[in-house]
Amino acid sequence: MDVQTDPMNREKKRGNFIQTSSSSAAAADLVTLVRSLPPEIITEILSRLPVKSLLRCRCVSISWNALIVDPIFVKKHLKASQNEEQLLIRYSQWVRTSDVKSVYISDVLNEEFPTALSLHFPKKYSKSDIWIIGSCNGLVCVVIDQAKILLWNPSTRESKKLPSCGYKERASRFIAYGFGYDERNSDYKVIVINCKSTNFTGPFSTQIKIYGLKNGSWRKVKNYPQFCPLGDMGMFVNGTLHWGASIDTGINSYQSILTFDMSEETFSEISQPCFGESVLDSVIWVLNGCLCMLINYHDERKFDLWIMKDYGKTESWTKLFSLPFPEGRMNFQFTPLYITKKNEILMLFGKQLVLFHVESKVITISYPGLKNEHKRCLEALTYTESLASPFPE
Repeated sequence: MDVQTDPMNREKKRGNFIQTSSSSAAAADLVTLVRSLPPEIITEILSRLPVKSLLRCRCVSISWNALIVDPIFVKKHLKASQNEEQLLIRYSQWVRTSDVKSVYISDVLNEEFPTALSLHFPKKYSKSDIWIIGSCNGLVCVVIDQAKILLWNPSTRESKKLPSCGYKERASRFIAYGFGYDERNSDYKVIVINCKSTNFTGPFSTQIKIYGLKNGSWRKVKNYPQFCPLGDMGMFVNGTLHWGASIDTGINSYQSILTFDMSEETFSEISQPCFGESVLDSVIWVLNGCLCMLINYHDERKFDLWIMKDYGKTESWTKLFSLPFPEGRMNFQFTPLYITKKNEILMLFGKQLVLFHVESKVITISYPGLKNEHKRCLEALTYTESLASPFPE
């Protein structure tokens, strides 16, 4: 079978195998060939295609459309896509904008000038102040203008604005968020923590609400300690959300890692690593699916990166490296994003992506193609494209 295509019209991105045929006869032959394949082979082939191609495949036939939207296929496709992680990058500037782009991590590691592709954020929010609070299974949770919450799939361009939770930013009020997946009930959930405190040492007055995509409404969470989250974004690992928190015992307060199990909807604690005194602040993060902590030391003018190699076991906390502050900089942005097989860490260092060698402590590669060129604040987090819908199944 000879299928001719115009090279200028081919999709340049990897995995886009579906090409426009220049001959209707050749197209008919292709359809006949595909229909002769066993269903399990068709499913296997389709599960390896990118979302953009799958959206086109839905138009091939009623049976293909039913297969592609089936929750079992969506999970199978997600599992196959996890080998091709991307970075979700947000550029912000003094004027409001929703400039969000994505780039394959493999491209960042292997190409001198990797190309970041612009994503189509919903137009009605194009001039809004947006803040990405988490990504899970291809769905992204975004806070808009410090009030609205949006679930968005950048690959399918579907989005859903959640009803108001009733909490608003105001004096002496601190609001934190979390987004993750309840595996047991196959449900995506959003957590909003509303804490009133004059400082971070207590006493606290905390209220918490949770939104389940299946139920489609907010409800209050019960039975939790009075605490103030030390970060405004919960990190999702192992079916659980994590915040650094100052916990009020009624007599005094102490700092710990507070966790929220998405299936049980219960709070518990994980001990922090033994990082000593003179800590200016700390941040909870996720690195290659592992919980980690960034420790900022005031007196020693350095960062430490700790990682929990075996989830839930505090003895598995391991310090990966220490890194000094850049000269004359105290408030410097440092975000680890990905660990390579060569023990190199792709990270956001200031306003630029760099590759850091853990053993030599040398930054060997920078990425001018992704450089923040207009003194805008660059933010990045890992993302996997999927067919997951922001609407309940």
